[in-house]
Amino acid sequence: MAVGVASALPNSSSNAAMRLDFMCCSSSNGDGSVARLAAPCETVGDDAAASGRTMEGKRAVVNGAPRRVALFGGSFDPPHRGHDALVRAALRLLEPERLLVVPALVPLHRRLSGRVGPERRLAWLRALWRDLPEVEVVDWERRPTPTIVTLRRFADRFPGVVPLLLLGADAAAGMEEWVGYPEHRCWCNLALFPRAGGEAAAPPAGWRLCTPEAWQRDPEPSGRVVRLAVRLPAVSATEVRRRARRGEAIDALVPEAIADEIAASYGRVERQQGA
Repeated sequence: MAVGVASALPNSSSNAAMRLDFMCCSSSNGDGSVARLAAPCETVGDDAAASGRTMEGKRAVVNGAPRRVALFGGSFDPPHRGHDALVRAALRLLEPERLLVVPALVPLHRRLSGRVGPERRLAWLRALWRDLPEVEVVDWERRPTPTIVTLRRFADRFPGVVPLLLLGADAAAGMEEWVGYPEHRCWCNLALFPRAGGEAAAPPAGWRLCTPEAWQRDPEPSGRVVRLAVRLPAVSATEVRRRARRGEAIDALVPEAIADEIAASYGRVERQQGA
């Protein structure tokens, strides 16, 4: 999922707060009228008070559709053991019925290495998690797409379902600069993973704290954040690419199922460019 810097979007004024409340409460019917969807987003500091609250007037979930759905985005250039560990930890700790991986095939504000095309990255991700029936890799972001657009698209495809957006600490720290923020609070909940060293992620301002159990019981109210205490591998895609270019072993950094292809793809291009 791509993120981007918002231009001229007031995040702290009373006007912005009123606008957010309106967005959370209403939606266009297509005929110029406004339909009420849910109560305004509330900010409270008490987890017990917020976690079990049902939002007034929320849309009904389509019968048979999954209610607990997680989203995980990134450029995956390339996928590595940190990505794999996060997905598997999310399944273990949160127990979503579905986990949609949404690669930014053409990122909004990040330049890819240019060594591997979108189709190969999609294939790697599908191979990596083919043993996990809850995981589905989708190609919703074939062009630069802000996260808020992906969340709206999700709402169209899964009426009444509020997704749980999986974020690392670094991504969460920059949320206030995302395109359309803070409208995201109306469309999703967050699951925050700590930095690789184990440092806990600070919840963004305005989101309500929630326990994993509370989210599992009632995943629909949006604007909540679940903080997860789990240690993830200290791996970066930049380090994987650097080692591959130098012909160094990357087995400790990338999953075994796709390690050979990653080494060949990122190493081979570098050698050809230097030939």
